Amino acid sequence: MIVLDMVTFAKLKKLRIGDKCFKNVEKTKLIGMMELEEVVIGANSFTRIKREANGALYVKNCPKLRELKIGAKSFVSFTECEI
Repeated sequence: MIVLDMVTFAKLKKLRIGDKCFKNVEKTKLIGMMELEEVVIGANSFTRIKREANGALYVKNCPKLRELKIGAKSFVSFTECEI
């Protein structure tokens, strides 16, 4: 999976991702999730070791989001972040 787009999970309230997950994902989109309240991402996730750094994280239009926790060394190869 290269793009993680959570649009199909519009009613999701909590998203928890463990350590060392989604290493090949280049874009992560949490957009328009009207019920999303909490996002917790473990350490060393969304980290592409042997690829060029150019990933993107988008967290937008989530009006109920109150908590966003990102573990150490996650998204280190991403160059764009829009919250």
